[in-house]
Amino acid sequence: YPVFPCLIANLLSQSNPCHIYDFGGGTGFIYFKIFPYLLHPENVTYHVVDSNPELFQIGKEHAKSIGNENGIFFHTEMPKKGNEQFDILYINTSLQYIYDYSSFLISLLQYEPQYVILTRLSAGDMKTYITSENVHGHTTPYIFFNFQEIVDIFSQNGFRLLFKSPCAREVF
Repeated sequence: YPVFPCLIANLLSQSNPCHIYDFGGGTGFIYFKIFPYLLHPENVTYHVVDSNPELFQIGKEHAKSIGNENGIFFHTEMPKKGNEQFDILYINTSLQYIYDYSSFLISLLQYEPQYVILTRLSAGDMKTYITSENVHGHTTPYIFFNFQEIVDIFSQNGFRLLFKSPCAREVF
């Protein structure tokens, strides 16, 4: 799943700055996975948006330990529209935890990113439903999406599907 964000970042950063917003990105794990493969890392700015400051601290410490504090930034909320422009909106395994996902996606699309990348999205040809996920004894609501419903949200907001692929490995 990190291959596609890396590919798009490499395409966009060839001669221009590329700003990536990773919603729900926690420690910045994906940035650290793709960084060695960025062809123009000096043109890539990676922003992690998450509500967990403990995860930010882990990410900041790791960035410092590898001498790369200037390429990744951590935020507790999305910037005000107009204050910040980003080229790629990346959501990896986060959308399924947002109850009002439709309004949430529509609000993010108002930033007008060039590309939106959803990876490890629990979606398929079924009715959208909410269940619960139990991880190490902690239970949380979890949404399985009707894939066409997600495509329609994007289509109604001026985006079109460019690529669809199954998850390379099971993560449940």
